[in-house]
Parts: sequence; structure tokens; C-alpha cells
Amino acid sequence: DILRDEIPRDAPTHQDDRLADLERLGVSKLQALNTSATSETKKTIEGLNALIRYPQTDYDLCVMITLRIAGEILVAETYRHIVPALARRYGMSPEESRFYYPHFVHDEKQAGGHTDSFNAVLGGLIIDRRSLDVAKEAARRAFEVRFAFYDQFVVQHAATRDFRGWRR
Repeated sequence: DILRDEIPRDAPTHQDDRLADLERLGVSKLQALNTSATSETKKTIEGLNALIRYPQTDYDLCVMITLRIAGEILVAETYRHIVPALARRYGMSPEESRFYYPHFVHDEKQAGGHTDSFNAVLGGLIIDRRSLDVAKEAARRAFEVRFAFYDQFVVQHAATRDFRGWRR
């Protein structure tokens, strides 16, 4: 269900919608598809892949938590800032967006769509204190990897990070 939600059979894919929004903003499909990932982006991809690598103890739980945190919740938080910036800087209203606004609304939902699928699966996997602790650790690691991605956009001034990623 989650994959069909993300990659519909008879409708534009998320990639199609993202490219449509980028083209509306002046980024050609050629530019978007041929831009190399930064070293920080590559490091984030490697870090997320490590979190879902098989085999590992409590594989299903760790993968589902990683996907929910890094691929849904934190994406919605990112789009919470991108959507208003698209309107303010580029004049793209939420109604004109095929990707960013609809995904902000979709990913921020607490229920409905594949959020319910995640909730049902996680409800069956988190069954005791031990599995809750595993889930919390997987969520912390997913947060750390995804949060570190944004460091490339922030000027560092002798800042240090504690385990939650917050600046001191």
C-alpha cells in the first residue's frame, strides 16, 4: 500500500510532480536530473542506507521507524518551510504546486493514507518495553542522519552538536 501510494500505476509519479514544480520554478528537467549530489547529500544517503541494511537485529522495526521518521515526518517539517518560501520567493501558490504542497499536506497527516499503514505495522512491532526502546533508538538515529543533511546549508561558527542535533 505504501509503495502504491508513492508510485501510482496510472498517475504521474512523485518524480514527475517534483520535476513539474522545478520546471515551474525555472529549473529544467535536464538540470534537475543531471545535478550531482553534494558530498553531504551522499553521506546522508549512505547513512540512511546503513540504517535499513539487512541483516540487523529487529530489522522490520528499524526499517519502518527509519522510513516513518526520515521519509515522512521530517520531510513534512522540511516542506513546512519550503512551501511558504515558494510562494514568497517565486510566486508559486500552494494550489499551483503538484509536488511540494501536496506532499507537505500528505506527510504531515497524523492519520489517513499510508500513515495508517505505518501505524498498523508499528503497532504490531512495538509490543513491549524492549521493542519500544529499539524503536526510540532507531528514531533517534534516523533523526540524526536526516538532520545532519541540513548542516551543508548552515554556516558553522564553532558550533557543537549534542546527540539530539541541536546547536549549543
